[in-house]
Amino acid sequence: MRYILFDIDGTLTADGDGGGAGSAALNFACKDLFGKENGFDGIQKAGKTDLIILKEGFALHGVPYTPENAQAFRDRYLHYLARFVNEDGRRAHSLPGATELLDALRERSGEAAFGLLTGNWSDGARIKLSSVGLAHYFFSNGTRPLGAFGEDAPTRPELVPVAWKRFRERFGSNAEPENTAVVGDTPRDIEAAKVNGAMAIGVTTGPYSRAQLEEAGADAVLDGISDTQAVLKVLLDGGK
Repeated sequence: MRYILFDIDGTLTADGDGGGAGSAALNFACKDLFGKENGFDGIQKAGKTDLIILKEGFALHGVPYTPENAQAFRDRYLHYLARFVNEDGRRAHSLPGATELLDALRERSGEAAFGLLTGNWSDGARIKLSSVGLAHYFFSNGTRPLGAFGEDAPTRPELVPVAWKRFRERFGSNAEPENTAVVGDTPRDIEAAKVNGAMAIGVTTGPYSRAQLEEAGADAVLDGISDTQAVLKVLLDGGK
């Protein structure tokens, strides 16, 4: 069995032309709660978990990071995210080939299982994927989604063992480094895979170039996921 872990933003989905709903939701939540305009614009977000982004934003504006402040911010963020993902200009879209690839992996359920490895909080992941018609591949039947999310650990490398544990609980089989591939568009996705001994597959559909992903240590770099058969070859047998 092969285990495939997908990032969301820049890997399965892309932001609207007017900017990302997630970034806008962070800024609006910050304005509501702390009176800071565009408070998260100066924070580099690609590849980070929501928890780390939140802590950096709080530190930037001198806001104490307390459980109460964190929960209040998360609630406001999710409120705005659910609104903005459906607005013209901010509305995201699934990247070419996403549906076809996930359908193809479903058809190979005897040889592959897939989930998410994302810095998004799980509620945010559901909102984003629902807006582009991909949520049912990961959130279904009332079961806990496979993979790991921003609330599970502060950094991406720490998310991989969480994802393995959930694969094992679901399938009763061993999810190990040698049978796992992590797919993402940032060097942090590559790092998460390499630190844990998994195969690292970069995609150039986000903010980073092929050269940057290769320099980060990617085992393979794809120009996207639109060529289903070519992507499957890499995911399932390393491109051999």
